[in-house]
Amino acid sequence: MQVRQSIRGAQRGAVAALPVVRVPRPTRLARRPLPAVAAAAAAASRLNVAGQDVGPKDAPLPSLFPEVPKLAPGAPKLRVAIVGGGLAGLSTAVELLDQGYEVDIYEGRQWVGGKVASFQDKDGNHIEMGLHVFFGCYFNLFRLMAKCGVLENLLVKDHTHTFCNLDGDVRELDFRFFVGDTKIGAPFHGLKAFFTTPQLEPADKLANSLALGTSPIVRALFDPEGGMRDIRALDNISFTDWFKSHGGSDASIKRMWDPIAYALGFLDCNDISARCMLTIFQFFATKTDASVLRMLSGSPADRLLKPITDYVEAKGGRIHLRSGCNCFADLALTSPAEYFRKGEGSLMQCVITPAAPYMAWTNEAIAAETDRQVRTLFPSARGLKLQWHSIVKIGQSLYREAPGVDPYRPDQVTPIPNFFLAGSYTKQDYIDSMEGATLSGRQCAYSILKAAPAIARAAAAERKQRQEAVAA
Repeated sequence: MQVRQSIRGAQRGAVAALPVVRVPRPTRLARRPLPAVAAAAAAASRLNVAGQDVGPKDAPLPSLFPEVPKLAPGAPKLRVAIVGGGLAGLSTAVELLDQGYEVDIYEGRQWVGGKVASFQDKDGNHIEMGLHVFFGCYFNLFRLMAKCGVLENLLVKDHTHTFCNLDGDVRELDFRFFVGDTKIGAPFHGLKAFFTTPQLEPADKLANSLALGTSPIVRALFDPEGGMRDIRALDNISFTDWFKSHGGSDASIKRMWDPIAYALGFLDCNDISARCMLTIFQFFATKTDASVLRMLSGSPADRLLKPITDYVEAKGGRIHLRSGCNCFADLALTSPAEYFRKGEGSLMQCVITPAAPYMAWTNEAIAAETDRQVRTLFPSARGLKLQWHSIVKIGQSLYREAPGVDPYRPDQVTPIPNFFLAGSYTKQDYIDSMEGATLSGRQCAYSILKAAPAIARAAAAERKQRQEAVAA
């Protein structure tokens, strides 16, 4: 559930769960745009975000950055209908259009984007479906953005994650590590961050070290495939049970891991699988910039989705629309292009999770509760005035990455020969996220490319049978 509110003069945002993870302010703008359509060949081989190469060589596992299938000469080009215009559907469309397929996208709402969508209300305010943060390990999403020429719309944040506790007690997990002018990378920057964070007491830091030091993450440093196999095998256990069985402390879970779990999967550590949490930690430990956060410079509709739909339509695709708080950010600071208005103070976007207890509440009650928690978190906000609010309720946002659920995620290939699935909930090695959706779209498109000859042969045989039946 997303809560948007404008507080006159406030300098920080806040949310409805304690403690919370705050998105840091932007430090620089990514500066390597690639023109739409013409960028496809260059982007496929090398991507760059704010000077950091995020191309295929940096993906920890081949399954996280699949190769484009090599098609035989004369391979059939099919007409494909995609139902749903979220990131997974758009990713599938782009891959198929690049191969010369004919693509129609059917979206049941008045705008594309799915859970990444945004729209403007009657007063011109941009309303999003939730807070969207781009991690440095979003290899497939960066590739898609590079094709569409929108990498320059990412604002890169300081390499630090901030925990906001009660009464304005702000503490950092700071990954910035330099010896002189030399930047020190993975895994040492992560060790530095965890050993120096004031969010944990010394005894909890030692417990953390014991748990993570005996985890599959260590194997992943020199054997990523083997480490990932070990992580997949931990899907049946909660992160709390795994962490404590390896020496982790309750205080660490409460002060650090619960806020991170809420941010990743909208679940606490008791309800999220160890596989989900350790999947992310593996990437953070093995790739220096995987944990660097980025945000769009403005609204998703303008800064992400429109360039993708422009690319789709330039390639001949058709889009048919329907006619007719544990994470937060101060959008006036983090995404100023559409959200900063001089003299109007802060615009906070707050995500309340788990949202089930609030779904029956009125919008006014949700706004009042969020406002109360904003003032509890930040004493500087207590004398300020709430100007307006907008509530977006999403009953089914992420699939529940609970212990034992992963084996039930469906594959992109289904028993119906010409019916395929894409979506962050489908089988892929990342979590339910923008990156997971984009990756699933690539996997879906490549499954279609591989199955196309058999589908074309079956369609030709069916036409022949019909013709023979008519002739008879």
